[in-house]
Amino acid sequence: MKLFVFFALLGLAAAAPGQRTVLDTLTELGQTTIVELIELAGLTDALNGEGPFTAFVPKQEVFDNLPQEIIDEITGDLELLAKGLTYHVAPGTFLSTDAVNEALIPSLQGAELRINIYEVDGETVATVTGVPIDLTQVDIEASNGIIHFLDFIILDVPDYNTVDTLLNFPADSGYTFEALAFAAGSVDAVSDALAGTDYTLLAPVDSEGFTVAVVEELLGDLDYITSVLLDHAASGTVYSVGIGARKEFTTVGGNTIVIEFTEDQGFIVTDTAGNFLADVIAGDIPTTQGVVHLLDRPIILA
Repeated sequence: MKLFVFFALLGLAAAAPGQRTVLDTLTELGQTTIVELIELAGLTDALNGEGPFTAFVPKQEVFDNLPQEIIDEITGDLELLAKGLTYHVAPGTFLSTDAVNEALIPSLQGAELRINIYEVDGETVATVTGVPIDLTQVDIEASNGIIHFLDFIILDVPDYNTVDTLLNFPADSGYTFEALAFAAGSVDAVSDALAGTDYTLLAPVDSEGFTVAVVEELLGDLDYITSVLLDHAASGTVYSVGIGARKEFTTVGGNTIVIEFTEDQGFIVTDTAGNFLADVIAGDIPTTQGVVHLLDRPIILA
């Protein structure tokens, strides 16, 4: 779905380009922190180059509201800082009118930026790798590119496919996925599903009730375990921003599950009757194939 009509209604015609580069324009617009970070990472000359570039830039107020320890963490590893910053920039010109759901844009860092467009509570929400784009501040022209402003920082670069993302999950998180990985390698239908693109995976972490031994035992009823596992994947990349207060998903297995937000538990998974199935314990983990949300247990539909 093209966003041309939507942006036109908002009156978001791009400003006439001048002789100001992307960095000059950011400085003029008061985006001091991102300019300082670019300088710190040694990227000033690159982003003052001929271009053209498309820059997805977290707004100044994002940095103003970050705790100092987060700022210190961002600036404490210059190699990681450069990786994160170059992931926010794409070579070439990408206008808001070019936006279609699931569009993939190669970044200067190398990994692809993923564009998603959702209808949430009657409003259009556009994201880049899960971070909302401020639709009132897009298509800002500079002499060497275009700027779109974001409502937050893209914190995670999708370096791996879905399975490898789980296998390379940070050890200090306390989460492991040996049972799911074993199942993916043992059940052809699950392997096929995880080999696809543009999907959302609800990944149960290893727990007392979900271990390699449990999966091995369930392999005796291949139809059952296949059905259970296929209810953990759904077509389409849906970040938490696209879920809103409540969203129904049709799983690859053909069943319907619901993810909804609750004040006391955060995001939970239920069936269509509202029966609790699992807690979402972490989410919005980007992969080269879509997005992963972590569950505290497998989804078992009655």
